[in-house]
Amino acid sequence: MITPASDSVFMTFNISFGYFAGSNDYGKWQTVESTDGSGHTQTYDSSLMKEYGYTYKEKLYKFRLKPTQKKGIIFLKVLQEGKRATLYEYSQSGYKTVDDFYSFEKPDGSLLFLKSVDRLQTFRDRLAAFYGDTPAFIDFIKNKFARRGRIRDDVKTMMDFLNKE
Repeated sequence: MITPASDSVFMTFNISFGYFAGSNDYGKWQTVESTDGSGHTQTYDSSLMKEYGYTYKEKLYKFRLKPTQKKGIIFLKVLQEGKRATLYEYSQSGYKTVDDFYSFEKPDGSLLFLKSVDRLQTFRDRLAAFYGDTPAFIDFIKNKFARRGRIRDDVKTMMDFLNKE
């Protein structure tokens, strides 16, 4: 856990099995609990931490406090981070759908918000405008976001392209 004062604190969180059950619903990521050696349980939220993470089955999961387009400042799952781009995500379940919300961040802290239901051309155009400082990226992005079912794969491939070096 990283506190608002940027102190790192190592602790063991109490996380229920349902936390890992396939859902990316952002609501369950907004607080975590820890129990100390004397049995005292403490709940941590955005007033007490700005980032937290845990390891599960040898994979590191990180959540960072970031602004969103409509939900205010909440903990977002860090999907990928690198020198030129960091990608955050949260999902929201509707009646019959799940919408994925992506936040792309540059090293200067500027953010671009996109969602899985945006038009594919919107993905290409907005990402090209946001990260298009090189002709190589403009050429790369022209061939991406052609099929809705590949959005996740295209986002990952794009992040790899941006952060390679």
